[in-house]
Parts: sequence; C-alpha cells; structure tokens
Amino acid sequence: MSEFEWAAHKQIALKAGISQNIVEAIRTGRTPVFTAADEIYAEAVEVLR
Repeated sequence: MSEFEWAAHKQIALKAGISQNIVEAIRTGRTPVFTAADEIYAEAVEVLR
C-alpha cells in the first residue's frame, strides 16, 4: 500500500472511531487489540465498505 493510500484510509478509520492504537497496529502488521465493542463495530463497518 502506498503512503498516500495509507494516509487517506488512516483518516477515514480515525473519523469512523477507530483508535490510534488500532490504526498503528494495522499499519505495523500487528494484531489490533480492541478494548470496546464500538471499536469492533467501527472496524467491521470499515472492512465491509
């Protein structure tokens, strides 16, 4: 994924309610740790778009 593409999707994820920690985990290839049900929901919605 290009830096431009990552930067665009990162902002979308943050606006959708995904925490910075989850975004950083995805960027670095680690498994994200979800701490709240709303984070899981927001992530699922983004994946399905």
